Amino acid sequence: MFIRTKNIRKLLAEVSFKIYNKIPKNLVAVTGTNGKTSVVNFSQQLIEKKNNLCVTIGTLGVGGVLSLSTNNTTPDQSFIARILQMAKLKGSDYALLEVSSHSIVQKRIKNLAFNVFCFTNLSQDHLDYHKDMETYFHAKLSILDMLSLDTTIIVNIDDEFGKIFSAKAIDKGFNIETIGFSNSADVRLRVTQGTPDIQFIEIIRGKFFYAFQTHLIGAFQAINLGMALLTCEKFGFEFEDMVNSCNSLKPVPGRLEYVGKTKKGALVYVDFAHTPDALKHLLETLRELTKGELVLVFGAGGGRDRDKRKPMGAIAYKYCDLIYVTDDNPRYEDAKSIRKQIIESCPIAIEIEDRAEAITTAIQLARLDDIVIIAGKGHE
Repeated sequence: MFIRTKNIRKLLAEVSFKIYNKIPKNLVAVTGTNGKTSVVNFSQQLIEKKNNLCVTIGTLGVGGVLSLSTNNTTPDQSFIARILQMAKLKGSDYALLEVSSHSIVQKRIKNLAFNVFCFTNLSQDHLDYHKDMETYFHAKLSILDMLSLDTTIIVNIDDEFGKIFSAKAIDKGFNIETIGFSNSADVRLRVTQGTPDIQFIEIIRGKFFYAFQTHLIGAFQAINLGMALLTCEKFGFEFEDMVNSCNSLKPVPGRLEYVGKTKKGALVYVDFAHTPDALKHLLETLRELTKGELVLVFGAGGGRDRDKRKPMGAIAYKYCDLIYVTDDNPRYEDAKSIRKQIIESCPIAIEIEDRAEAITTAIQLARLDDIVIIAGKGHE
């Protein structure tokens, strides 16, 4: 049998959800340049701490009640539909999806009725696909045409694009809740760094005040955690009860993950930062913690947005004392050329082609009170 159609993606979504028609009743979508994985993972941990089953789909693959690898952050419609039905049949009532800009443009999440939608931030990335920031942002904005007005939207109001996204959503009639460090946020945050792996967070929400400590490092992680708390609240969990679980949450693999100390007393972290904005926030956070030198090992992927390489080199040069530029999945591009583009704005960098050698060198030479950050591949 053949079906003739002018919109194959739309038809694929409709057919997929006809075949796989059993899905969890509570659906969350998280989009943004950075933070998607963290919001999804923290939400998963909070839900599971209350003995509920859930499934996650994103950069780390499929997690929760299922464990599968994926090629894309947001897979195609048939894969998503099949995974959601498998999760439902295993008893999951919660599904948490990372939603990429590519998947929004390509309508991979069409036909899904999300209860909660989170917008984390927007910064330079994927311009090899979208060509410019305006087109990239409009790709994110177009999700509003796919969501029901019953969907609650949570927005990082500290982000400039978040402000615009929030205003557009309000104009369309959506129920919005904002979070951030600014006084204009519905849910306000304050953070104080304690030790290299402990952060104190305060949440101010109207007349209510919550204070707790967590092993999640960085102000940006406080926003991601706050979004996860609000997401879980929309599903009927008590906010204060969720807050009480925060001190036992584990860092997301490869997201500002504290690895441990070297024999000489240097601290080692791993992070997924692969955009200028993510690298900037990462290095700002660790610069404040560094008593000795801040040492960075990083590179840039090939076959992707080439214009972010020089800015990343400049950011590394601004914040770090010692920098090792190495390879990070050059794909079909000349790896030496990629390293050269980074080093043009990072003149103090030491170039070591082999990534394993670069990491080994950085760790072996680091001294007491230094911090070594290995950026780019994260959980990989």
